[in-house]
Amino acid sequence: MLRTVADLANDTLRQHTRTHPETEGMGATLVVPALVENRLWWLSVGDSPLYLYRGGKLSQLNEDHSMAPQIDFMVTSGLMDAATAKHHPDRNCLISVLMGTRIPKIDCPAKPVELQAGDIVVCASDGLQFLTNAQIEKVLAKYRKNRSTEIAERLLEELGKLGDPDQDNISFWQAG
Repeated sequence: MLRTVADLANDTLRQHTRTHPETEGMGATLVVPALVENRLWWLSVGDSPLYLYRGGKLSQLNEDHSMAPQIDFMVTSGLMDAATAKHHPDRNCLISVLMGTRIPKIDCPAKPVELQAGDIVVCASDGLQFLTNAQIEKVLAKYRKNRSTEIAERLLEELGKLGDPDQDNISFWQAG
């Protein structure tokens, strides 16, 4: 079912580029979290992160379809130093997006993540991944009892300190 959502979105982009040729070559990332009871499934294409905050620690659930993981692997393999990797010009280049053509990589695990009481799921579009896990954890720890809109505002404030104007969407779920 989640793959059908990706196919429909991709087909919509294909139809749009046919009628609006000036948009040819533009793409979109996609994250589709699906929560059923306390089980979380997802589908993602691109680099928009889906995070789980559990026990004070943040982890990314979905695959990052940018060059960042390959560049980070080069650092751990001793092929590149961390400073070069952090500012590498290809770091944020996407290797999979919706463009109305074949989707190169889709992350859609067969098994869900079982959510526990107190877990927070954070789904975001461009930008949030420019904060460190420690920065996001600090905000979530401090504001975890607040409304999701308040948490989103605090994270956007942190992004604003970086001068990143491109963040436009953050969504939260908190498991009871």
